[in-house]
Amino acid sequence: MLTAHPCDFDVIVLATGDPAGEKLLFRRAWREDWTCRLVCAFVEAANLGGHAIAMQPGEPGCLECLYEGEDPEIFGLLRTGMLAPGQSPSKEISGELALPDSETGYHRWAGSDASALELGLHPSEFWAALRKGQVQPFVFRQSYIRKGCPCCGS
Repeated sequence: MLTAHPCDFDVIVLATGDPAGEKLLFRRAWREDWTCRLVCAFVEAANLGGHAIAMQPGEPGCLECLYEGEDPEIFGLLRTGMLAPGQSPSKEISGELALPDSETGYHRWAGSDASALELGLHPSEFWAALRKGQVQPFVFRQSYIRKGCPCCGS
């Protein structure tokens, strides 16, 4: 049986849709000082857009920095969520994205609101700002680091 260690890879990409499992893996990566880059990608419901974050264990700026709340069982509320709070979406989408290979940072993109409106859902203020160009689609990790993050310890 062949076994590999995460440090045997240059990049590990997670797009599982399992935030709790991803959170555990990212915390392990920082705790064990993995050398590989980690990329997490996920999409918003109803074609509103998506997110991708490239992280480097050992450096501040991780996926958990984008969330509010300290509960170790859940992420909490995504600070850059594109669906207004208090709604229950039932339609998911897929997407694709290319990230710069030399930078760690956070890329987000806003899709159309047509599907959301058909489902009676409303986009967030962040989605509107992203669509209008008031928010940059790519930001470097220094702009979203959360002081006291339980994962990266920034």
